[in-house]
Amino acid sequence: MPRVNVIFVRGTVARLLPFLENLLEHTDWDFVTVLNGCATREVELLEAARERHGERIVVRVASREVVLLHGDVIARLLADEPSPFFCCVDSDIFAMRPISLAELLPAEDEVATCSGLPMWRVERDDVMPEGFEVASGRFLRTSNGDFLGCTYVVCYRTAELRATVDRWGLPLVPCDWDELCADVQLELDRRGLRRRTYDTMTVANILVQRPDRPMVYRDIPGLLHLGAQSSLNENVSWLRRPLRHVTWRWFPWAFRVLWRARGMSSAESKSAADFARRRGEAVRLADAMVAGRARFEDAPEWVGGVDEFEVLATMLGPTGGRRR
Repeated sequence: MPRVNVIFVRGTVARLLPFLENLLEHTDWDFVTVLNGCATREVELLEAARERHGERIVVRVASREVVLLHGDVIARLLADEPSPFFCCVDSDIFAMRPISLAELLPAEDEVATCSGLPMWRVERDDVMPEGFEVASGRFLRTSNGDFLGCTYVVCYRTAELRATVDRWGLPLVPCDWDELCADVQLELDRRGLRRRTYDTMTVANILVQRPDRPMVYRDIPGLLHLGAQSSLNENVSWLRRPLRHVTWRWFPWAFRVLWRARGMSSAESKSAADFARRRGEAVRLADAMVAGRARFEDAPEWVGGVDEFEVLATMLGPTGGRRR
């Protein structure tokens, strides 16, 4: 059976290690914990987790000190994947019930599955409206029904993804249209999927599919994604944390001006700002939980219930294992 890759970016291990412990408790998954620019103390935390859980965890260093682009780390992992399935989960995913790897693996006629939309997403995020030019990971499909997928929780058939990446010479990092080779541009044009910008893995998700072999979204009840935490540096001082909150609260609307100047339509810039605003709510909620001052009555409405709130508060709170 494949191992599930979970990438930890520098400054996130102490906060997000309890999420990994939660998955170890509630799933039958084995993990490769991938360190992207992590500090020595963070390596020690993951090595200690490996010692506690034995063969269920492998620790791999993708980069020391320097944080690589997420897509570059994915490319390295894909090149070395020994299993027929290549699986990745974000480091802020958790489970509310027992979950089997079989729930994530593609069916016989599927090339890949994805799951784990953030808790704070809303239904209007699913379809990329006509005229939008940024094929970002927040949209599952276009208005024409073409599936774009997401990479929060994802499982590909390794050989088919690897063959697609090699055939087209695909970058797995975010890229603009003019950064794609001519053959890829022609194929995307043929499919009516020309856009100005593509998010991490989006072009690969498009090209790995065939009409008879799709990538699909699979809802896995009980598998939840807090979102906005997997690149959030925990080493920000408490003096600077209020500034982080102000930034997350106001930057989306301030940056609408910049996005408009770069050619983004008013509707698309407004949509992107609203999405970023909800991400900011997740950041503020997590910081309040870390400080031990979050209350369910004050939580955003997307927190589904008391049970989910308490699991999150336990994992993120002062006694949640962050300082192991």
